[in-house]
Amino acid sequence: MIKLFEQFNNEQEIINICKKYKIKNYTINPDGSIDVDGDIDLRYRTLYKLPLNFNRVNGSFFCYGNSLSNLENSPVEVNGDFDCYDSSIKSLIGSPIIVRKDLILTDNPISIVDSSIEVYGDIHIDDTNFDDKIKSLSQDKLRILFEHGVDYNIFDKEGNINDSRLERMFKDFNI
Repeated sequence: MIKLFEQFNNEQEIINICKKYKIKNYTINPDGSIDVDGDIDLRYRTLYKLPLNFNRVNGSFFCYGNSLSNLENSPVEVNGDFDCYDSSIKSLIGSPIIVRKDLILTDNPISIVDSSIEVYGDIHIDDTNFDDKIKSLSQDKLRILFEHGVDYNIFDKEGNINDSRLERMFKDFNI
């Protein structure tokens, strides 16, 4: 019986957080994550981490203008844009696995792809710390890099690029 009470408290906490951030049309999953039918607007909230564990968002996810260093608790799947412009992002750890439209990382100190993201739209990396070689890649090559770069160990921890692995990856994908 205590277990059910603890679960209710967690659910109530999720409901309160959703109210605080004006998140509507959501479903609380058994694991405590939430699915949302619509956009999420967490812009300019001075967040240091995302306040909920998101699962699927059937809309866009806006978390720009915050102080996030990573993307932990991001939705697993976003059926719109994922926009974390100007949010102090240094790592893609915890990022969505699938972004059906644009991935916007502009104006963040990020310099490596350390998590795999399947992006169907464009990837925006202007004003980031990515090497100019990466910034000059075509959108097709950026999509391959963001989806498969981790598997090929393209970057070391300091952000250095292994050129031969990068070329091999593009060759393997006929790009």
